[in-house]
Amino acid sequence: MTSDAPILPLSGIRVIEMSIWIQGPMAGMILADLGAEVINLEKPVSGTMGRGAKSMQGRSIMLPNGESVMYRAPNRNKKSITLDLRHEKSREVLRRLVKASDVFLSNLTEKSLHDFGADYETIKGINPRIIYAHGNTFGFKGPDAQSRGQDTTGMARSGFLMNTPQPDGSPTYPVGAMSDVLTATMLAFAIVTALLNRDRHGVSVKVTASQLQSMMWVQYFNLMLRANLGYDFPPFNRNKQWNPLFNFYRTKDGKWLAIGEYVTDKIWPDFCKALGRTEWTNDPRYRTEPLRKENNEDLIKKLEIVFASQPFAHWAGLLDGINSCFSLVQDTADLLNDPQVKANRFMTQFDDGLWMVRSPFTLEDVPSPGRGAPGLGTDLSDILVNVCGYTWEEIGSLASQNII
Repeated sequence: MTSDAPILPLSGIRVIEMSIWIQGPMAGMILADLGAEVINLEKPVSGTMGRGAKSMQGRSIMLPNGESVMYRAPNRNKKSITLDLRHEKSREVLRRLVKASDVFLSNLTEKSLHDFGADYETIKGINPRIIYAHGNTFGFKGPDAQSRGQDTTGMARSGFLMNTPQPDGSPTYPVGAMSDVLTATMLAFAIVTALLNRDRHGVSVKVTASQLQSMMWVQYFNLMLRANLGYDFPPFNRNKQWNPLFNFYRTKDGKWLAIGEYVTDKIWPDFCKALGRTEWTNDPRYRTEPLRKENNEDLIKKLEIVFASQPFAHWAGLLDGINSCFSLVQDTADLLNDPQVKANRFMTQFDDGLWMVRSPFTLEDVPSPGRGAPGLGTDLSDILVNVCGYTWEEIGSLASQNII
């Protein structure tokens, strides 16, 4: 009998996940979105830490059904089992799972993993073919390899918080766990690469990712400039931006227009015509890019007056007519109604009713599975019987000993 269900790219890959908060769970979620069977090992009764998170940045993150966004958001398409690894007898359950799996994924500390019998040497000793994937904050070598950290400290150490400093020079914190999210993405990428390497070349490698490394990657060109030329890009200041056509302007209806013309001489005549300022085309202060740079503050002030005279839609029509590079500066509310977001289904509703962001890439004609995050221990019996080979009598014994 054949099935019409699509074969997802990672179908047949089994992942054992022992993760907390966002970094590890989101890496597992990306793999689950691609079709991997991701089995989340959680503590009995309380589950993983994210289940108990009630607020973030001073705002409630509790859903109407009483569950936490911190758990539901990064755990879709997974399975959940409960296992108390503080008990020595639980290690046999873990060993059976590891033997039957392709990936072991965690962002717990190395000490915690050692205490649980889930450190690299132990896991590889059980299954030499397994991909051991580990995420942390500062990297796995050096004096701070074992230091505690999370999203804030990862971005702080990487220099990212000084990328757009406040006017007084103080750092700016971009909310939304960006360091965790990016590191999770890099860790998932590394896991898929390691699986390909294993299946092509027979070599099973350990993979790691850290917030420090990921956020340095985001600042690739900043660090190239500093490392090779000895200086940094100046902080962005829209009032003194060197290129007035690479800037932000407020329109009459209070919206912000972002213009991203990096090479400007070619478009300058059409730009002036679209704005109704044809006299600027050959103005000796503005007619070339070096002149516009020299007189940038004066031109920016004039552009502010022009753009403030009409609403965003007016300017969007004119700029679109000259094939200019521009966009509305949106917030999250705008994104939810953005026709591009809807057309590409960058947001999608899962079977539990929650709207979520899809994975940050698209495989054409390959759908994402739509299973929401599992309830605590939902898949325990199924996994123990069909993956680990336990009998129902043995499962009852494990339950009576509070191991599961």
